[in-house]
Amino acid sequence: MKKILILIALILGAVSCNLMDFIPIGTLYGPDDYFFFTHRTTQLVLYSDVVVSPEAGKPEEWDFTVDARRIKSIRQEDAEGEDKEFFDAVCEKYGDVGYDQKLLKHCFSGLKYVTPDIQGLSIYSDKDFDEDHPAGALLSDCFLVYAYSLYPRFDSNWREDIRSGLLLSSVQPNDLKMLDIEHYRDFSSTKYLKWDCLMKLKVVKKPTLNKVHNLTFEFKDEDGKTYTSTLSYDFSNCSN
Repeated sequence: MKKILILIALILGAVSCNLMDFIPIGTLYGPDDYFFFTHRTTQLVLYSDVVVSPEAGKPEEWDFTVDARRIKSIRQEDAEGEDKEFFDAVCEKYGDVGYDQKLLKHCFSGLKYVTPDIQGLSIYSDKDFDEDHPAGALLSDCFLVYAYSLYPRFDSNWREDIRSGLLLSSVQPNDLKMLDIEHYRDFSSTKYLKWDCLMKLKVVKKPTLNKVHNLTFEFKDEDGKTYTSTLSYDFSNCSN
């Protein structure tokens, strides 16, 4: 019976290493033989700027990509001195401190996300968008935000990540915590959606008064710093 249970567990791991966050399979043996699927931060990516760009190639899916310009990556296995202190402080903030736990080999590669966390995004134009959005008004109800946050792994009371999209006006700070910038594939979709950026944006409401706008995107991080990206955009090219 033990062999059957072990085989089932290994098959589940091969199919999806993050299918479950914690599987104490080792209880079938002794206290020294535990092996887990577990949370573990292995790398933090620090950034100096956030840049928004029109999406090219797949306008039916996205309209803009949001990229974080990296300045440094800190790996848990290499961190020393101030880097180690910083790394441990970030992990402790989320309760991710179980580095003495054994991992199931060749399966879970660990978590990698940007820091500091983005707390919010504001979008506005220099021109009248429509009757409800004069120049300078927030356009939060005109954009969907897609992001892959690892935060729900640490807070079971929080809703799922917003990889399937959420109206910007409904986005909360926890939705933008621990953003993963690695390739992501949505296997529930008829198409594999993937990206290597901070988040993506989709226009859900086109302007009616002007087609070409100078847009400003303001991102605020958890330390109170604001990152601003501006661009000129012709909304006749958007996917909506």
